[in-house]
Amino acid sequence: MDVLLDIEILLASAVGALFLCGLLRVPVLLGFLGVGLVAGPHGFGWVGGPHRVEMLAEVGVSLLLFSVGMEFSQESLSRIQRAMFKGGPLQVGGTLGLCLLIALLAGWDFSLALLAGMLAALSSTAIVIRSLQERAELDSPHGQNALGILIFQDLLIIPMMLVLPLMGTGETGGLGGLEVLRGMGLMFLVTLAGWKVLPWVLFLAARSRNKEMFLLTLLAVCFFMAWFAHSQGLSPAIGALLAGIVISRSEFSHEALGNVTPFRDVFMSFFFVSLGMLMDPKVLVQEPLWIALGAVFLVVLKALVVMGTGIVMGLPLRTLILMGAALAQIGELSFVLAQSAVNRGILPGEIYQGFLAAAVLTMGSTPVLIKIGHILASLALRWKGWPCFLLAEPVPKDASKEELSGHLVILGFGLNGRNLARAAKAGGIRYVIVEANLQTVRKERSKGEPILYGDGSHESVLRAAGIELARALVVVINDPGAVRTIVSLARRISPGLYIIARTRYLQEVEPLYRLGADEVIPEEFETSVEIFTRVLRRFLVPEDQVEKMVEEIRAEGYEMLRSSTAAGLTVCDIGALSSGIEVRSLRIQEGSQAVGRSLAQLDFRKRYGVTVVAIRRGEELIVDPDPRSPLLAGDVLVVLADPQNFPGVTRILEAQEKA
Repeated sequence: MDVLLDIEILLASAVGALFLCGLLRVPVLLGFLGVGLVAGPHGFGWVGGPHRVEMLAEVGVSLLLFSVGMEFSQESLSRIQRAMFKGGPLQVGGTLGLCLLIALLAGWDFSLALLAGMLAALSSTAIVIRSLQERAELDSPHGQNALGILIFQDLLIIPMMLVLPLMGTGETGGLGGLEVLRGMGLMFLVTLAGWKVLPWVLFLAARSRNKEMFLLTLLAVCFFMAWFAHSQGLSPAIGALLAGIVISRSEFSHEALGNVTPFRDVFMSFFFVSLGMLMDPKVLVQEPLWIALGAVFLVVLKALVVMGTGIVMGLPLRTLILMGAALAQIGELSFVLAQSAVNRGILPGEIYQGFLAAAVLTMGSTPVLIKIGHILASLALRWKGWPCFLLAEPVPKDASKEELSGHLVILGFGLNGRNLARAAKAGGIRYVIVEANLQTVRKERSKGEPILYGDGSHESVLRAAGIELARALVVVINDPGAVRTIVSLARRISPGLYIIARTRYLQEVEPLYRLGADEVIPEEFETSVEIFTRVLRRFLVPEDQVEKMVEEIRAEGYEMLRSSTAAGLTVCDIGALSSGIEVRSLRIQEGSQAVGRSLAQLDFRKRYGVTVVAIRRGEELIVDPDPRSPLLAGDVLVVLADPQNFPGVTRILEAQEKA
């Protein structure tokens, strides 16, 4: 019964702490640590047996690493494999090497110095992902690169835990080699079992269509592997992680992850609570300055190493600054590693207490560090003296701005950018692409695309793309902060530029209009339109009614989205808008009534209220055309009129068999 009372006290305290964390907008991890600090033996002593909580915490760690392993699917990792296999080793190796060197110079023995490097090399996957998701930056360049490095760090916990027995002294150290051999044997057995046995077991559980059976099978697999690892003298977390990795290779990984996540979150709270119980507040009171300096040292060191990694990877300045700010904290797996090191006598208790306090400070400061990173990135972009490799590569000869005028600048070469470039090429529109992914730039440049490398939030990159002479700019990147910076910068450089920005959420529309965007396309709104369109077609609603409804909703929706900026228009602007005049380009088709006739003969202005202001004939643009000159098939008329007057002219310009 005492165990149930302890659990109830901790859960009730955690609920209150989480409520306060929500009000104060601080990471929930700090709330869990605070509960442990207050309820533990160093606080009010509400929980009499910390070892009971540690048992629950061990379950939480096993479920955490089990779920981390299940997320290592080949499909999800293919997009970030460069950051994983290039950025990950560079970041971990750089951080570990520098900490090892500094610790040796400070007089620490090699085992303790190596452990310090391993603890500092890991960052918090849970905190970073949650922070980036809240800012809608997980799909941004710095978000994806940070995610790749985090996954590499999580995988590295296996060899780190296997190395710990070799770092012990005395009797423990003598058995280290055998434990490592057992660990290697365990990895071989788990891999073999995963290939042959686990998919079959999960298939039988899934075929029963019994959710309880599937869930219990997952938990049985997780805890069996955790127990087997523990029985071999290894951490139970290693067995759980390997089991998760094996399941990630099967077709059941997504369903398995969804079933385990609620249990993982509950038991993980006990893990962080147990850490709080182990913290001694006397250390904070006695050595506050040294702990604060230690936290600052860790943050600065890790941020600089990450930024150096970004430079080696060829990332632009803004991306590497934001990536450094995001990965500057100590990770939750470092606590797992540190506890195991304490149990083996490698890490002294006083150093462990100092590490806990400094690590918690770095983790709690992550949201603030990310905000500071954005400020520093904005300030850094104002300086013009950065090396060219941090900004942009030379523009290809066929895209040099001396040869460009009135062109289109496409910023971002994902799905939207590719489709836009394809449409521009088909329409005979000259364009230049700006992309921050160096691999994409080199690949597309080899195909002949007019693409340059760089971060569009740099003024020098926009000028390299000829933004001063461009007719339009389309921003289709996944970083909301960068989109705002680019729109503002482009509007300042070229006041007459036509700017279209794509954004993800409706709440980002108004700020972009205020910064100078002419059009903002919110994915959230367009997705809703596409959904109801398909639903109506499924219910056999006539196509003309569907199209009419789409037009009405788009017109009303975008008018509503732009209403907040209408108050800033001048009287002349409002008069121009209220007139309802639009400019369109209409092509004269072969066999139409207009071929061979002049503008004077067609008399569009008198008959339809339409004014022809220019004619594009091949590469030539004829402004204020002669009304007596005959029109040719293929001519594109640039006309000015009320939208309701266009259909009559369109019928004249179409081929007679279509009219």
